[in-house]
Amino acid sequence: TFTPNLRLNIPLFTRWVNLEAWYSVMDFYSMQNAKCTIHNLTTPYPLSHWHNVAGDIYVSTNIQVLHHQWFKKSLPYMPSAVARIGIKTASGGDFENRRFIDAPGYFLDLTLAEKINWKNKWAKSFSFAGSIGFYCWQTGLAEQNDAYMYGLRAEFEAQYLRLMAEWGGYTGWQNNGDCPIVIKCKLGIPCPLGFEPYVAYQYGIRDWEYHEFKVGVRYSIDIIKAD
Repeated sequence: TFTPNLRLNIPLFTRWVNLEAWYSVMDFYSMQNAKCTIHNLTTPYPLSHWHNVAGDIYVSTNIQVLHHQWFKKSLPYMPSAVARIGIKTASGGDFENRRFIDAPGYFLDLTLAEKINWKNKWAKSFSFAGSIGFYCWQTGLAEQNDAYMYGLRAEFEAQYLRLMAEWGGYTGWQNNGDCPIVIKCKLGIPCPLGFEPYVAYQYGIRDWEYHEFKVGVRYSIDIIKAD
């Protein structure tokens, strides 16, 4: 696969609330015949050739409900917390080929995080976070699947290095492969002008029997800033 992704963060009049949207702009993919047999795919055209399809669009509102600066004197180790409420559109295609879920959904979660800044010439910071939430989406059985979500994340940032490790998943009730758990590792090299080349690896522990390797470039630009 080759999939360009777009992510936007837009402050809503204040630094404590922002609108976030992310989108798989286009998914270019091919699939081996053996993999088609495993997934029982009987499409009229060979998937071993390259195909393209638009992906899902996610939109969420992120609200800062706690910030460590608010309790800096009384509770210096109080973590920050963000509540998120979002929706998933039915924009994704090729459901019959197991690319995207062509159905709506919504989710809400709460994330607690703490960041330790180091006054070091080389090492900048270490942060960790934990989240828990709820995810609901429409299925092809004219009913909805409900799942609780969970995850842990740690990130180390240095002058020319960014290392991230993550564990997470969700658990539905239909027991049809809807209980995936994955671990992720990502190594990035921040560069001037906002570019960050990276390599990443993902391994499925449960209901996700794949090894995924990624090589990419991340580019960030600040267009709108809020005080």
